[in-house]
Amino acid sequence: TKEWLKSILFGFKVLEVLGLPFPKDISSFTLAAGRGDETILKNGCTLIDESYNASTSSMINAITNLNLFEGKKLAVIGEMKESLQEEHQKIITFLKDKDMDIILVGEEFTKFKGNYSWFKSTEDLILNFDYKKQYDYILVKSSNSVNLNIFVEKIKKNG
Repeated sequence: TKEWLKSILFGFKVLEVLGLPFPKDISSFTLAAGRGDETILKNGCTLIDESYNASTSSMINAITNLNLFEGKKLAVIGEMKESLQEEHQKIITFLKDKDMDIILVGEEFTKFKGNYSWFKSTEDLILNFDYKKQYDYILVKSSNSVNLNIFVEKIKKNG
């Protein structure tokens, strides 16, 4: 994505400024868990795990990227613990009219009405999620404190 490309270019610029060598081979580079790593599930669905960190801009970028894909999509969006209610409102507004199913997780989303499912907690989501429903892409995006990484592991086992 455009944001990843900016980060990579910034990293190369830092190496240049510090006079450090550029890596010769990045083929073994892997993302840390919860930071955009993708897993192809047994059912063929691509799971995009961004459950480690969230801000308004990173949420909007992740949702924008998911919306680019063809097929049936699900966005599982957890609250941003460090953000104000207004920031959550921006996410809700941005989600309107997106071609995807939407699940919101966390207390910060209780005040909003819309065409989405809402769960109070990750535990509530895990207990009530329809693991048999087929998707081509599932995005999980939240602050780490929401613990959606536990849901990601459950999806990997059941998908």
